[in-house]
Amino acid sequence: MWGLARTLLTFATHTGSSSTVQQYGIVNLTNQPSQCQSGYLTDGVLSRAGRCSQDPAAAARALVAELGGLDSVLADEDKLRRVKLQLDVGSQVTIKVVESLLLSHLDQGPQRLIRHPDLRVFWMKQYASITEVPWFDFWEQFPEQLKENPVELALVSELSNMLGDGRARTAFQLAVERGNKDCISVWELKLAFSGDEGLLPQVERLLTSSPKSKPVAGATKVGTAAASAERQGAPLAAGAVQAPTVMPLSSPAPVVRCQLPPLVSNYTGREDEAAAVVSHLVNHGSIALLAPGGMGKSCLAIDVGWRLMNSGAAAAGALWVDLREASSLAEVEARFCASLGLQAEKQDNAPRILAALKAAAAAPASSTAAESNVSPPDGALGSGQAHMHGVDLAGSGYPGMASRPPPMQVLVVVDNAEDALLHPGAAESVRGLLSKVLREAPSVRMLITSRVTLGMCSAGLTERPVGAIAADAATLLIRSVAADLTEAEAASVADACKCVPLLLCLVAEALVAGRLTLEDLDKLQARGTAGGEPVDATGSTVRLVLSSLKRQHQQAAAQLAVFPSAFDDEAAAAIWGNTPPQARALLAVLHRYSVVQRSSGQHYLMHMVVRRQSAEQGHRIDPGLQLNVEGRFVNWMLGLLREWSVMYHTVKEWRLAMTMARDHQADVSKLFQLLASGFEEGFSGSWKGPAAGEVAPAQGGTSGPRPSPPNGSNSSRSPPPCCWDPAVVASELTDNLRQMFEGLGLLGRMETPCLALLKRLGAEPQLLPPQAPAAGSAPPAPLQHMQPAAGPQPQELQQPLAVASVLYMRAWVRVRGGRMYKEAEEDARRSWELRHAALGPEHPDTVISLYILAAALGYLRRYSEAEVFNRQVLDLQLRLLGELHSDTAYSINGLAVCVDKQGRFTEAEEMYKRALNIRRQVLGERHPCTAGSLNNLAGSIYGQGRRAEAEELYRQALELRRQVIGEEHPDTIATLANLSSCTFDQGRYDEAEPLLRQTLELRRRVLGEDHPDTVQSLTSLAACLDGLEGREAEAEALHRQAVRISLSTLGRTHPTTRSRLVRLGNCMEVQGAAFNAEAVLAELEGSMN
Repeated sequence: MWGLARTLLTFATHTGSSSTVQQYGIVNLTNQPSQCQSGYLTDGVLSRAGRCSQDPAAAARALVAELGGLDSVLADEDKLRRVKLQLDVGSQVTIKVVESLLLSHLDQGPQRLIRHPDLRVFWMKQYASITEVPWFDFWEQFPEQLKENPVELALVSELSNMLGDGRARTAFQLAVERGNKDCISVWELKLAFSGDEGLLPQVERLLTSSPKSKPVAGATKVGTAAASAERQGAPLAAGAVQAPTVMPLSSPAPVVRCQLPPLVSNYTGREDEAAAVVSHLVNHGSIALLAPGGMGKSCLAIDVGWRLMNSGAAAAGALWVDLREASSLAEVEARFCASLGLQAEKQDNAPRILAALKAAAAAPASSTAAESNVSPPDGALGSGQAHMHGVDLAGSGYPGMASRPPPMQVLVVVDNAEDALLHPGAAESVRGLLSKVLREAPSVRMLITSRVTLGMCSAGLTERPVGAIAADAATLLIRSVAADLTEAEAASVADACKCVPLLLCLVAEALVAGRLTLEDLDKLQARGTAGGEPVDATGSTVRLVLSSLKRQHQQAAAQLAVFPSAFDDEAAAAIWGNTPPQARALLAVLHRYSVVQRSSGQHYLMHMVVRRQSAEQGHRIDPGLQLNVEGRFVNWMLGLLREWSVMYHTVKEWRLAMTMARDHQADVSKLFQLLASGFEEGFSGSWKGPAAGEVAPAQGGTSGPRPSPPNGSNSSRSPPPCCWDPAVVASELTDNLRQMFEGLGLLGRMETPCLALLKRLGAEPQLLPPQAPAAGSAPPAPLQHMQPAAGPQPQELQQPLAVASVLYMRAWVRVRGGRMYKEAEEDARRSWELRHAALGPEHPDTVISLYILAAALGYLRRYSEAEVFNRQVLDLQLRLLGELHSDTAYSINGLAVCVDKQGRFTEAEEMYKRALNIRRQVLGERHPCTAGSLNNLAGSIYGQGRRAEAEELYRQALELRRQVIGEEHPDTIATLANLSSCTFDQGRYDEAEPLLRQTLELRRRVLGEDHPDTVQSLTSLAACLDGLEGREAEAEALHRQAVRISLSTLGRTHPTTRSRLVRLGNCMEVQGAAFNAEAVLAELEGSMN
C-alpha cells in the first residue's frame, strides 16, 4: 500500500515529528493514486485511507516511541505484534507488508539508500549486498519479481506491459543512468525515484523524459497552467497546451549517454531561436549564448540539447557541465572530470579531459532518428530535412562561416561559465580548455551559457546574445498562469517584467496567490524610471516577489541559497533542521511559487538571480542567518563525508562511495571554500584563534557578511566569523577520509583549509616545536585495543588533538603533492608528539601519525630511519588490529617500499605478497589498493631479474586497473609502461613495440607532449626500434624528438639532455652517419624557433 508505505517510512525515520508534518500536508492521504499505481496495496485499505484526512499511523508511531524505538520493536516479537495490531490494517498480507518495510529500512545493506519502498524491498530480496547489477540482470528480475514483494499483481502487470518493449527499456535506462551505462545501482534508483509517490506514475514520467521521447520546443507547454487547472478542477486557460503523450517505442535502440536536465514546464517563446542554434551547432560548430541573468539561457540550451538528442544529431550523447561557483583551475577541471566520469588528479587534468571527449566523439554512433521508429519532434533536426522552422540547415546563418566542420558526435553544454570567467585563475583554464577542444576535437560541439563574453571568437567560438521573449509569448505565459487577467492586463504585466522569462514566472505565480497586485507592478515600474540612475530591473522585481512571501518562506529560500548547485529533500532538511517529509512539503510550496525549479531526478535548483536575491533578503531579515546556514552546511557535508569514507573501505561499497562523492562535487568544493574562507592563498595575517569549542554568534546575533581577506601582511586581525567549531571539523579529518580524498583526486585541495583550521585553532606552526620519537626505542606496552576512546575528549585535550588531526592531514597533502617533503616531516612529527602526549603511544591516531612520519622520511630518501618507524607501526598494528585489516596491509606495503628502495628485493617481495593477500581478503580483488599491491609485487620480482614471472603479474595488474580505474588513469598507464619495459628487457622487441606505442600515445593524451613521463616513453620506444633490424631511421626521428623536448624544457646542459643526445649519436653512427653534437644541438634549437 503506497499510502501506508509512505506513512510507515515517516514514522520509521522521524518518530514524534507528526505535528510539523501535518502543517505541510505530508500525512494527508486524501489524494492517493489508483490501486494499479500503488505498490503495497490490500483490498479496501486504500479507499479507507483515502476517506481519512488524519494520520493513520500516529498511534502506531507513538507506540513505537513508547516501546523504545524501532530497533527495540523489531528485536522483540511481542512489541512487534503490538505495533502491527495498532496499525489496524486488518489482514495478514498487510502485516507482512509492514514487516518487509521495516526490515528493508533497518537492514544496513545497500538497499538502505533507495527511497521507494517497492524498489527497496525488491533490491534487498533480489540482490542483497550488491550495490550495482548489469542492466540485463535487472531486466531479468524487474518488474516480474516484484511479485515476491507483497504488492498488487495489477501493478506488476501494468509495469510489465509498459516496460516489455525493448525501446521502452532503453528509454528507462537513459533516464536513470548517471555513470556506468552497463549497470544500474542503488544510488541511481535513489536519485530517480521518490518515496512518497506510487511507482507507476514515476516510471511513466521517466519514459517521457528520455531523449527518444522528450518533447522539445515545438511541443513545450506551459505546465504551470496545466498544474493549476488540475488542482482547481478547471479547464486549461486559453492558449495553454496540454503535454504530449508518450511516443511509441517499438524496437531496441543502443543506449547513449545523456546528462541533459528536463526542460522546465513553463519554457516557451524560443522556437526560432532554438532552431537557429541547432542549425549553427550542426553546420558550423560551437556557440556561446550570452545574456544577463533570468533570460533563460540554460533553458534554451536544454531545449537545443534535447532537439539534437531526439534527432540523433548528437549521436554519441550529450554531457552537462555546470560551472556554478567554480572559482579555480582545480574546480573547473573537477567539474569536467565529474561529467566525464574521470577521477580528477592533483594537477593538469586538461589533457585527460580532452582525451575523454575525443574518445566519446570517436565511439560508434548510435541510431539516428532515421534509423529508429521515433519521428523527430517538431523543431528537431531529422534525417533528410533541409529546413528547421524556416532555418536553412545547408546555409550559414552566421556571416563569415562558409566551411562546414566534421559531423557532430557529442554535445557538451557548459552552463554558468561566467562564475569561472570572473575569477582570473579559473578564467584562463576555461578559455584554455575550450580552445583545445575547439581546435583538436571539432566533432565535439560545445554549447556555452554565460553572462559575460568569453572573448574567443578568434578560436572559432561564435557568441550569440539571448534577449527577452516576444511580447505575445510573454502575454500568453502570464495568462496561462493567471487566467483571470484580461489580455490587456496580462500584456501590462509582461511589459512590467520586460518579457524576461524568470520574472514572468515569478510574478504570475505571485499574482495568482494574491501576494502581488497590478498596482505593485505599476509602482515598481515608476521607481525604475524615476531619476537618472541605472536600475537592475530583474533584481528589483525578484526582490519584490520574494518580499511578498511569508516570512518563513523567505527564510527558507535564503537558507537554500547556500547550495552551490542542485540539492534534494534530504539536503534541504539538513539545512532547514527538519525532516525529509517536511522538507518535501516546503519545497513543493517554493516550487509552486517558482522560487525553486525541479532539476533532474529528485533534485531542485535555484536560479542564480533568485539565489542571490534570496541570500540578500535573508540577511536583511536576520544578519546572523548566513553564518548559521553555513554552519549547518558544513556539518551536513562532514556527515556525508564520514559515511562515504566508511563505505570506501568496504569490499562492496567503495565504488558506490566514489560515485556518491563525485555527484556532490560542487558541495565538496563549497565545503572547502567555507573552511578556507578568509585564508585564501596569499593571506598572511595573524590573529589569536578562538578557544576550542568557540563559535560565531548564534542566530539573531550581530554578525554581518564575512569580511574580505586583509591586504596587509602582519597586522593583528579578528578571525573571519564562522558558525562551525574548528575542533569538530578537525576531528572529522580521519585517515579514512584522507584515503577517500586521495582516491577522488581531492587531497591536494585540502592545503588551504588545513592552514585556515590551524589559524582558527590558534596553532601557528612555529608555536609547536617538534619532538621526534626515538628511532630505536622499543614500542610501549600494548593497550587492549586500537579504537578511539568512546565519548568526547576532556576539554583540555580538544584543542591539541584538533591541531594534531589537521597537521596529520596537511602532512599527507604535502607528501602526495610531490613537494615540501621536509615540511611534511615537520607536520608529521608535531602531529605524532601531540597525539602521543594526549592519547598515548598505542592509540590508532598516534600510530597513523607515526606512519606518515615514516612515509615523509622515505620520500626524503632517509630509508633507514623510515624503516625503523615503519616497523614500529607494523608491530603495533599487528598486535592491536590483527593481520586481516586494511591498515595493517597499508603498513606492510609501506615497509615493503622502504626495504625495496634499499635493494633488499627478496625481503620486499615477501612483504608485498603479504599485503596483497590481506587486501584481497579485506578489500576484495577489484579494489584500487589490491591492484596497487599487485603492481608493487611485480616490480619487486622484476628487480630480482625474474622477468617472465614479473610480466605475468604486470599483465594481471594492468587488466585489473583497466577494469577498476580505467585505461587512461595515470596508475594504469604506469603499469602498462612497466609491462612494456619487462617485455623489452626480455629481448622481445616485436611484442614490446606495440605496448610502448600504446604507452606513448596514452601519455601524450593524458599528460601532454612535454611531460617527463611522455618523453621517457618516447625514448623507450626509440630504444626498442634501435633493436629492430631496418628501423633505425624511425628510431632516429624519435630520438630527435626526445632531445628537442629536453632542450626546450631542461636546457642543453642538463644531464638528461646530454644522455639523450648520446643515444641519438649512437643511432646515427649505427646508420653510418657522422655525428657532431654541437651541430645537432644547433639544428634542433633552430627548428624550435
